[in-house]
Amino acid sequence: MLLNGTSEAEQGKTVYLEKICEISSRLVIGINSIFVRKMNDKPLLSACENKLVEGKYLQEDFQYVLIWNRGVIASMVAEQAYEVGKKVIFVHDGKDARPDRSDGDLIFTAPYSATPEQKGRGDRPDITALDQLLLFLKNHNIPLDQIVLHPGYGFNSEDPVFFEALEKREIRFLGAGSKHIDFIGNKVNANKIAAQTSIKPPGSSGRIETVNQALTFFQLCHKDGIQKIVLKDAYGGGGSGQKLIAVDDPQAENIIVQTVNEWLDKGTTFSIDQWIEKSRHIEMQVMVDQGGNVRFGSPRDCTMQRAKQKIIEETASITLSQELQLRESIQDYFKMVEEKLEKPYVGLATFEMLYEPDTGNFNFLEVNTRIQVEHPVSGHQGGIQFIRTQFDIASGQRLHDQEKLDRRRDKVGGHTIEARICLEEVLETGMIQFVKEMLHKDALTLGVSGKVAIRLPERANSTFYFDNRIIRDREVANGQGRYDTMVGQVVSRGVDRKSAIFELEMAVKSLQIKGVSSNIELVATILDDPEFRDDRHSSRSSVVDRFMEKKIAEKDLLEENKKKRQIALNKFKDEPEQVGIADLVRVIDLPLAPCRTTVKNIIDFFTPPGSAFQAKSFEKRYFLVETSLVNRDLFRFLSCFQVTSADAYIASDIKLFAIPTCMENPFRLFWQYYTGENPFEVKQCLLRSQNLQFFCMKTNN
Repeated sequence: MLLNGTSEAEQGKTVYLEKICEISSRLVIGINSIFVRKMNDKPLLSACENKLVEGKYLQEDFQYVLIWNRGVIASMVAEQAYEVGKKVIFVHDGKDARPDRSDGDLIFTAPYSATPEQKGRGDRPDITALDQLLLFLKNHNIPLDQIVLHPGYGFNSEDPVFFEALEKREIRFLGAGSKHIDFIGNKVNANKIAAQTSIKPPGSSGRIETVNQALTFFQLCHKDGIQKIVLKDAYGGGGSGQKLIAVDDPQAENIIVQTVNEWLDKGTTFSIDQWIEKSRHIEMQVMVDQGGNVRFGSPRDCTMQRAKQKIIEETASITLSQELQLRESIQDYFKMVEEKLEKPYVGLATFEMLYEPDTGNFNFLEVNTRIQVEHPVSGHQGGIQFIRTQFDIASGQRLHDQEKLDRRRDKVGGHTIEARICLEEVLETGMIQFVKEMLHKDALTLGVSGKVAIRLPERANSTFYFDNRIIRDREVANGQGRYDTMVGQVVSRGVDRKSAIFELEMAVKSLQIKGVSSNIELVATILDDPEFRDDRHSSRSSVVDRFMEKKIAEKDLLEENKKKRQIALNKFKDEPEQVGIADLVRVIDLPLAPCRTTVKNIIDFFTPPGSAFQAKSFEKRYFLVETSLVNRDLFRFLSCFQVTSADAYIASDIKLFAIPTCMENPFRLFWQYYTGENPFEVKQCLLRSQNLQFFCMKTNN
C-alpha cells in the first residue's frame, strides 16, 4: 500500500535507507562497546579499606571458607576464596554433581537445607549435620575459629533457625545474625519499620489474625477503588507465599475467607497488601560493617521477570537526587533496626522497592539479608567485588567512606546489564495449569536434566559467571525440581544502555549450550524487543507473554507441518509419478524447520523403499557418472534417493551411480530446486552444495 502519494520505488528507497540507518546505528553501538572495553578493563575491588573497625563486634581473620550452597554462587565464592589465599570446604548433599575442588579443599556431606516438612521438627537433618561438622573439623585438625560459613542465596541463607543453630555452636558465618534475619525477614515487622521512613509500604492490613479483619481491609480497598490485593506470607520469598486477588472479582470475598482460614490453620504469619499494578522493581545494594557503618552500591533495576523470577537485571535509571533520598531513608531504617535489636546489622543486604514512574513514589517491598543473585550488576557498575567485601567485613575491616565508593563508580561509568542463563523449557499451556493447581504457584518453567556441554565465547566486554561443574561437562539434575535451574549469569558493559544491551545480546547469542534446553531464546527475544530496548517496560510488560504466544504458535505450526510432511512422504512412496515441486519443498524445507538441508536431514526426511540390492532389481534406472573423487558425504547425500554404486571395481576417478526409476521424479525435482537445471536434459550439472560435477545418461540396462 502506497502512502502520501509516493511511488513504490520511493517507498522502497525509504525502507532501504531506514535499514542502512539501523545497521549504521548498530555499528556505532559496537564501536562504543569497544571503547568501554578499553576504559573499564579493571578488576573489581573490595569495598573495605585495609583498616579494622573499633568496638566489641570485631572478629579475627579466618583461613577456611565453608560454602553451604551449590551452583553458580558456590563457584563464585570459591573463586574469590582462592584469590585471597583461603582454603575451601564444600558442602555436598550426596545427590548433586560433586564440586570441582583444588588441592587442599575438602568436601563435607550434608543437606543444603531442610525440606518444608522437616523444618518444623527438632531433628532437622541440616542442623544435626552441624554436630557432625564439628567432628569433621576436629578430625582434619581445623580450629573452629579458622572457618567462616558462606550461606550463598536460597536454601538456608535466610533461615533464622539455622543461623541460631550456628550461633549456639559458635560457628562463624558471613551475614546478619539470627535475630536480624528473623526480625527483618518477617515482612510484617519490616513494613512497620519502613512505614516510619519516606519509603513507605503499599497500603497494608498489618498481620491478619481473624477472617473479619481480612474482610474489613478488603472492603476498605474496594471503597478506595483499589483494583488488586495480595495475601502475602510474611516469610515468603522469590514470589512464593503470595495470592493475588482482583477486588472486583465476584468471588473475591469467598476466596479471601477460604485462603485466610487455610493460612491461619497452618499458623502462617501473613498480611494483605495493596497490589501495585504498574511499577519498576528497584533494588539498593547495602553493606554494613561490624562498626555499623552503612554504605551503598549501585542501584539495580530488576523489573524484567518471568514466573515471578528475575531474568534481566541492569543499572537503575533513577536520578541522583532520588538515590540520595533513598540512601537517607535506608540509613534511618537500619538505625531503627539497631535500636530495636540493640545490635547493628552486619553484612550485605538488599533493599527492594516498587517504583511508580507516573507518580515518582518508591514503595517498600522487602529487605533481603543475604547476597543476591544479581549482585554482579551493582558490582560491575561500581567496581566492587561484593563476595570479597563479605570476607573483609567478616575479618573486621572497615568499609570505605561513601564518597570514595561513589568516585570509584563515577570513574567506571557506563551501563551494566545481566541475564540469567537457566536450563529449562517452557511449559505447555496445559502443564502450566497443572503446575498451578498442584504447586499453587505460577510456574512457567520446568528444569531439565541430562548431559550438558557449554562453550563460553571470549568477549572482552562481557563476564560469564557459570557453575564450574557445568563447564566441566558434568551431568545436571534439575528435572526433579531438586535444584534451581540457573547455571550461569552473563554480565555486559557499555557506554550507555543501548550499547550494553547490544553487547549482552551478542554475548548471549554466541553462548553455546548443547544437550539440554535453555532460556537463551527467551533472553534474546527480550533483548531484541522494542518495548524493552526503549526502556518502556514495567511489571505489566507483555514481552514475555508475546514470547509465550510465539512459542505456542510455533508448536502448532510445527505440528501442522509434520502432518503435511507425512502426507508428502506417503505420496512419494505410493504415487511417485504424482509428486510435485510443492511436495518436495514441504519435505525438505519446512517453513519452521530449524534444520538446514544437510545429509542427515534429507536422509531423515526420506524413507527408502528398499535396500540397495532391491533398488538394483528395477528394470530401468538412470546413471550418474561423477568425474571427481566421490566422498562419503556425497554418497550418503544421494542415498536418500536410493542412488547406489553401479560398479564397485571401477576406476577411482570415475564412479557410476544408479537411480531407481521410482525415485526419478523426486530426484529430478530436488535437483531442479537446488541447481535450477534438469539432470535428465543437460549433459553437465553442478550440485552447488557439494561443488561436484556430474554427467548424466539414460539407460535401459
